[in-house]
Order: sequence, then C-alpha cells, then structure tokens
Amino acid sequence: MILYFQIFEMEPLTCHCLHSLQDEETIKAKLPVTQIRFKHFEAADKPEHKRIVIASYASGMIKFWHYTSGKCLHTINDPDHSQMLTLAVNPENTLLCTTGDDPRVHLYDLETQKKVSTLEPSDGRDIMDGHKCRVFALMYHPTIPHVFISGGWDDTVQYWDDRMKHSQKHISGPHICGDALDIDPRHNHILTGSWCTGVTLQTTGQLLDLQQSVYCLDNDHKGHHPKVAIGSQNFIYVVREEKKSN
Repeated sequence: MILYFQIFEMEPLTCHCLHSLQDEETIKAKLPVTQIRFKHFEAADKPEHKRIVIASYASGMIKFWHYTSGKCLHTINDPDHSQMLTLAVNPENTLLCTTGDDPRVHLYDLETQKKVSTLEPSDGRDIMDGHKCRVFALMYHPTIPHVFISGGWDDTVQYWDDRMKHSQKHISGPHICGDALDIDPRHNHILTGSWCTGVTLQTTGQLLDLQQSVYCLDNDHKGHHPKVAIGSQNFIYVVREEKKSN
C-alpha cells in the first residue's frame, strides 16, 4: 500500500531521498494513495502556488502537498465518498476532477477546494452518456478547454465537457482498471490500457529499480529533465533525472 510520499532526486542508476510526505490522517487511515498529480505552475506564480502534488486516497481524502516543505496545505474530505480512486487537473489550473466509489465525476474549484459540480449519467438505461460502474482513469485534453476523458469497469471511454452534466460521446471496448488513459495532443489520439487475460500492454526500459509494482505516474512537464512522481508499494517517489558530471 502507498501510505506516504518520498521525494527523490535521481541521477542515472541512482536516486537520493529529498522528502517524505505524510501526516496524522494518512498514518491513521492506513490506506493507499490511488492517484498523484503535479499541480501546474508558472515561474511568475506565488511561492505557495508552486511545487504542489495533489493526491487521492482510498480512505476518501484528497490532499494538497507542498512537497519541498513537506506540509499538507489542504485536505478535502467528501462525506459522500468512502474512497477516491483517481483525479486530474485541467490545463487552466482552475478545476480538480475526481472519481470515487460510484460512477459519478466530481469537480472542485482549485482555489477554494469546494465542490462546484457533479457529472453523471442519465437515468435511462438505453442512454450511455456517463459511466455505469467505477471510474479508474481521468485525463484532461491538453489543448482543448473543458474537455476530459474517463474510463473504468463499464468498458467505455467517456468524452466529457466539464460544463455539461452528461458525457457528450463514448468509445466502447477498453476495460480500464487503473491509471491507463492518455491523449496525444499532436494527433488528437487517445491511448488506453485494458485488462485482458491474454496479450497485455507491455513496457520497455527501466526508470528506477523498484522492488514493488508501480500503481500510478505523473510528471511536472518542466524542462528536459522533469520531476516524475511514481506510486509504488509503501512509497510515492518523486525523482529527477540528471546527467552525471565527468
């Protein structure tokens, strides 16, 4: 279980621990982190708005961590949900999108941490304008405002406009059980993973020698050597690749 963060600085084949992030609530809950996302920031932003990682927990919490100071800045405890399974931040840095233990998608204002909207399917059984089962993956489109996609156990990828209560269209097929959605902004392609018993998506290469499985990934998109957050057994690693000096 991923119970707390560890921040690492990485050189090729090596890494150095910079920070571990946990508080009394995460220690008491003893439940894993289900998703991690770097909050976008610009050089002109205030210091308190920089270097923030947002994490969702199986306990139902969402926490905003300032990872260089090790402080938890905010905690969202939604009484409607006993679990939080995934999250995404829009490119405009104004909305946080989350899912929990039901098919609904929830939107929070990033400035106030207050819920502003809930997106869900229609009541009709013959209309597929939202999810019917749990949602495990969310991804905002990097260049088209308000648009995000989601996927989960109902074998669909839903296409949403965050201003509309129901999804606008869907793709049938992928059975998504984790952080397995991405968008190629250049070609406007959607990449999905899908659980299956036979041929599965394979990965090549090795970023870091981890003893346990990787649950989720994100990077801060800063420069040629961005920081990468890796969710693994008992830890969240934040690593940065650097060239060794000769």
